[in-house]
Amino acid sequence: MSHSEVFGYKASFAEIKQDIRSIDLDEALLILSQFTVLDKKSKEKMKENLKQFVIDKELVDSFEIFDVSNLMYTMKWFIAYGTRNSFYSFNNKHSKPFNVFLTVLKVTDAMINNIDNSNDVQGIVLKESLFLRNTEIDRSLLRQHIMFQEIAKKKELFQAKDYIDIHKIYEEKYGYSISEYVSTIFALNTQCIKGRAIEEIIQEREWGIDPIKFFDKIKIKDKAISIYDSVSIDPLELREWARETINNPYDFEKLLVSPIFIYNNLAYPCSPGNMNAVIFDGLFFKIRNCFGSRDISFFDFFGKLFELYVSDLLKVAVENSQIDNYDFIDEFSFGKNMSDRSSDAYILLGKSLLVVECKSGRIRRETKLEADEKTTDEDFKKYAIEPVKQANKAYTEIVKNDKERFKGANKVTILSVSLQSFPRLPNYNESFYDSEWRKELHPTVKQCDYIGLGDIELIAYIIEKFDMSIFRFIQTKISTDNYIPYANYFYKKYGEIRRLESHNEKLKEVFMDITNTLGFEK
Repeated sequence: MSHSEVFGYKASFAEIKQDIRSIDLDEALLILSQFTVLDKKSKEKMKENLKQFVIDKELVDSFEIFDVSNLMYTMKWFIAYGTRNSFYSFNNKHSKPFNVFLTVLKVTDAMINNIDNSNDVQGIVLKESLFLRNTEIDRSLLRQHIMFQEIAKKKELFQAKDYIDIHKIYEEKYGYSISEYVSTIFALNTQCIKGRAIEEIIQEREWGIDPIKFFDKIKIKDKAISIYDSVSIDPLELREWARETINNPYDFEKLLVSPIFIYNNLAYPCSPGNMNAVIFDGLFFKIRNCFGSRDISFFDFFGKLFELYVSDLLKVAVENSQIDNYDFIDEFSFGKNMSDRSSDAYILLGKSLLVVECKSGRIRRETKLEADEKTTDEDFKKYAIEPVKQANKAYTEIVKNDKERFKGANKVTILSVSLQSFPRLPNYNESFYDSEWRKELHPTVKQCDYIGLGDIELIAYIIEKFDMSIFRFIQTKISTDNYIPYANYFYKKYGEIRRLESHNEKLKEVFMDITNTLGFEK
């Protein structure tokens, strides 16, 4: 929802700037932070309040009042032009939170100001999709725990030359363990978990934590404060960055590095998605920074962690499946001298075969922040098309020399799985279905798709929980709603997505580990 859609005009830069300087910078950021976790009932109340100013009340009902992307873009505007001593004041009877909300609507017009054609729309969708971070903290906790704190400790899963003791290297560099880092970030994230009501914001009820008092209760106090210092920042330190990137609504790299604002010795998160990103993505980059800029060994090591995570996920799902006839086949060696490697996982059901090929690399900055045509095209090929080609090549060689390796499967589905899935955009989705490269596929390969980590977790969930062929689910999804994300498609047809049973048990272990690591004093 934007100001022009509700009030019929776009606010000028001068008007937005005056709004921004009519409230203390820290107060505004504190309000915006709470908006990111505003409960549904409060959003409806804000809609009702807004309706008194508009003729077309149904229009207000048809929109979400805001989302994380325009809230964070508004934060960037306040950081760029806000002051700690307001120059002006709001000349109305609205509460401060409602005035900040009206400013969000004005900034949203600036956010969508440069959309002139279909390519611009697709660029916006691409950047927003790759910008958004999952707000479900349990997923971030589970992924980091299984990959970094379980699989990464099992030397026997790796070739001796490929194994890296990331825990030893990490602790030597930072002075605290990976477990201490994750536990502290989780504790700082508690405000995001609670949610917020509009009455609490209006009444200025306490929000955020006093890190000194908070960490005084735990046994790793000094380490926790050091971790807190590494992810927190005074907003004014970001002013130069905010002004330089003000025309890019999706450049929030600085806020991913420092997702916690400091205000009068109070710490509060800028958004729940960013805090979750610190638990998984932030940890990834902290480990990466333990190595030299030209040392790619950790990327290779992480690639193996990612492959093993996906493989184990599917293996456990098959073991606990509602359908007894699924067969799981792990990665294996084949070819001359057994020097070639198969795809990362296979699942058989009768004559249907699912081939899973993982690609763990990171989509480049130019794609995520700028939707640059050249790099986006290259990244799409790298993370969507090339893994399918790779899986097809291995499959073709395997069945050429061993026709019964997959029990005569004649309906093959190949899934390319990356950390982040590309959104379904015509410019790129059409290239995925280009017959020029698809003619190289083995005759038994009937369908392919490109998905992200969250999607393969959903597929594992369906295998475990549903008395429904995963092949039928994928085929129906592709043929009827190809442009809708897997999670949205599933939710529309089947409702809430729950965790795997194995993940439920694992999460209990994670919470116990956090409690023991922090060691709260009674």
